[in-house]
Amino acid sequence: MKPLPNRVFLTLTLALAALLTSCRTSRPRYVIGVSQCSNDAWREKMNNEMLTEALLYDDVSVEIRSAEDNNNRQIADIRSFIDRGVDLLVVAPNEAIPVTPVVEEAYASGIPVIVVDRKILSDQYTAYIGADNYRIGKVIGEYVAARLGGRGKVIELTGLSGSTPAIDRHQGFLSVLNRHPDIRLLCSEDARWQQEVAERKTDSLCWLYPDADLLFAHNDPMAYGAYLAAERSLTNHRIDVIGIDGLPGPGNGIDRVKQGVFDATFIYPTAGDRVIATAMDILQGRPFERETLLGTAIVDSTNATVLEMQTLELLEQQNKINFFKSKIDNYLLRYSTQLTISWFSIVCLLLIVAILLLVWRSFRAKSRLNSELMRRNDEITSQKERLEQQRDQLIELSRQLEEATQAKLVFFTNISHDFRTPLTLIADPVERLLADGRLTADQRFYLQMARKNVQILLRMVNQILDFRKYENGKLELDRSPLDLYACMLAWNASFREAALRRNIRFDFDCDPQSDFHTVADGEKIERAYYNLLSNALKFTPAQGLIRVSLTREHPAEGGECFRLTVTNSGSYITPDQAARVFDRFYQTDRNNTGSGIGLALTKVFVEMHGGTIGVESSPERGTSFSILLPAVPVPDAAPAYDLRPVETVPEHDEPEAEEEVCEESFQRVLIIDDNPDIRAYLRRFLSDEFIVSEACDGEEGFSRAVSSVPDVIVSDVMMPRCDGIECCSRLKRELSTCHIPVVLLTACSLDEQRIEGLKSGADAYLAKPFNAEVLIATIHSLLENRAKLRQYYGDNRLPALKGLVNDMDKDFITRVRTLIEENLDNPDFSVEEFGRSIGMSHAQLYRKIKALTDYSPNEYVRVTRLRQAAAMLSASDLTVAEVAYRAGFSSPSYFAKCFRRLYQETPADYQKRTRRR
Repeated sequence: MKPLPNRVFLTLTLALAALLTSCRTSRPRYVIGVSQCSNDAWREKMNNEMLTEALLYDDVSVEIRSAEDNNNRQIADIRSFIDRGVDLLVVAPNEAIPVTPVVEEAYASGIPVIVVDRKILSDQYTAYIGADNYRIGKVIGEYVAARLGGRGKVIELTGLSGSTPAIDRHQGFLSVLNRHPDIRLLCSEDARWQQEVAERKTDSLCWLYPDADLLFAHNDPMAYGAYLAAERSLTNHRIDVIGIDGLPGPGNGIDRVKQGVFDATFIYPTAGDRVIATAMDILQGRPFERETLLGTAIVDSTNATVLEMQTLELLEQQNKINFFKSKIDNYLLRYSTQLTISWFSIVCLLLIVAILLLVWRSFRAKSRLNSELMRRNDEITSQKERLEQQRDQLIELSRQLEEATQAKLVFFTNISHDFRTPLTLIADPVERLLADGRLTADQRFYLQMARKNVQILLRMVNQILDFRKYENGKLELDRSPLDLYACMLAWNASFREAALRRNIRFDFDCDPQSDFHTVADGEKIERAYYNLLSNALKFTPAQGLIRVSLTREHPAEGGECFRLTVTNSGSYITPDQAARVFDRFYQTDRNNTGSGIGLALTKVFVEMHGGTIGVESSPERGTSFSILLPAVPVPDAAPAYDLRPVETVPEHDEPEAEEEVCEESFQRVLIIDDNPDIRAYLRRFLSDEFIVSEACDGEEGFSRAVSSVPDVIVSDVMMPRCDGIECCSRLKRELSTCHIPVVLLTACSLDEQRIEGLKSGADAYLAKPFNAEVLIATIHSLLENRAKLRQYYGDNRLPALKGLVNDMDKDFITRVRTLIEENLDNPDFSVEEFGRSIGMSHAQLYRKIKALTDYSPNEYVRVTRLRQAAAMLSASDLTVAEVAYRAGFSSPSYFAKCFRRLYQETPADYQKRTRRR
């Protein structure tokens, strides 16, 4: 930290430098960049007006550039102004189409833009100042009509075809001529605003139209070029020439009128002073007009002399103003120089005083710095001691963590050893029973499921034991020659079938012409590949993709190798997770029920072969695991690896999505579980009593529940994407599904998780392993409670027991009854209109009403109307027909038929019986 006196010295020095610089140059407060499309006489007049107006402001600098009718040059000029960061930009577009994008770019960058003379093709500008070219065209058209007496032939020379002034002038001129059918517009030719082009084209036009009466050019230079050509070509006939600009001075429009060359010219206002005045209003935050349209006036032989005199007088006054301005600038510069010298002397004296002060204060600063250094040194020493304590704590925590990890491995190892004996006693009897040819289909199904899960458990046990051997340094490789390509073809077969059943595309890319023979431990390579493909299948959604590629590579650092890559779509691992994904016991998904050592053991197997493994992941491409194994030459006469297929988890047939059918004899159960074995097992023993549908996670389960509205839902808790508790909570918040009983199944039986499940709205909670009879009894109990609800709602009464109904169902029934009562006398009230008013589809409304009342929507509406009719028959003097129409029946006879079916008597008998009371 520098002492204060040094900062004072630096500040004074910088102030002196700034003061000296200000005497040489003073940057204006506002810089206005002007991009003109050309430098013709009209543009020069406008530029002079802008520069003269700018003299009235002391803090404005105007820089004018001309594009010389070149679009690319004008675009470059505007971009240069943008890069310099001018305060305001004035643009006179050469052509609207190419210049519009760069003007929009300047406006978007925050630079105010004033468009003059010609508009662009958008409204991305701050202000526009220019003549009303359409109006000018109309005024000229009216003059021509009067000049020709309503009859004659006219030639028009337009400006550049892409410029807005040329388009607007032509349209205005044409709008007047269209009202005079005897005036013919012989042609409209594009002369590009240039005298030479107009002269050349008029030569041809005079030959084509020698009897033309009048020629209208869009500016005076083109008009003069046309006049020269007409004088050469039309020796026996004089054509009247009209132009636009009306500029003073020799060779300009007013001079041509005086000379009799032009019949007339129309003043095209420049308004350069208005441009600068509007620019200052914008820069200084004052109100301004966004669209300023300027008028025109005719110059003919009657007023040309007077206008030229007035204009010359104005030019003389402008020159005097410029002269006086230059004098004032010289005086100000002289005054500024003298003032700067005075201030420089004062600053020098102040610097001398400051230097003396610094010398005195430096001694005091030195002692304070020494004290500060002592204090900082003490703080650093104290901080070092604290860091050493924290380091010791981290070392101790690391040691404790390692001990805990080792204890976990020892525990898992002991448990795994203990599991092997009972698993053996399960596996062998199951195999013997499966060999019996007298098994029923259900018996064979359950035995195959038991055998498969025994194999899964044995594989997990072997992984734990191998990992423990690796930790103890006792895991060894059993190398033998093998063909990686042939092995993977065999291993892929079972996984390809599993992917097909899950509606996942499985691709294997490999060049069979390459040599993939090597020496490796085939069993360990197989298990590493199994772990990668199992993870890919677990985390790839339906309609997803798993791609496996095997290539032989020749890296630059030497030594051939094989690259095995397993890529799956639909999953994403964050960079933090990717850094830890190969750590033991680490799991990226809290709902993952795996052991957490599969990928860690895979890395062990790969590294034991001298290879490497890595992972890459992105939300767009998914996750890719890549293994690099060295290619080991195969020795002669070495025993080959005994190839056997991977023991993958066999998949059970996934049910097809059932159609929306109404089977009254069976109720519907939706099973939500990510384990296909559990789904197949539940379907097996539930399908005898229920119509069963399935979903592989909470997200799909919620969608199926909303679309099909089952009678009961059985869901696992721990699932990817959306777990059972979240799914249950969403179902209970959804109107169309809030009435459905939900049974949660979980492998975790902790009270905390049970409480969380019940809070989410679950109606029952069963821990795995569960008894099938208990699950069936639970489902029947929940359905019986719903049957009580249907009885209450079917009788048009709210249930007396609060535990049998939730608030959403009460509100739903209340809305339904209110809607029916509001449409009681409307015989055209349909189920479709009913569903739209409630906000449900036809199928959802049917399942919801049926589940709560045991009536279809049509039946419920009819019964409600009949009960209202019965009340009217008892309490009013209305006839049966009147009651029928008021209850929404279109036919009294149909009303009587329905009434008798419900009350076992006719409406008339019911009215007599109830009225006598």
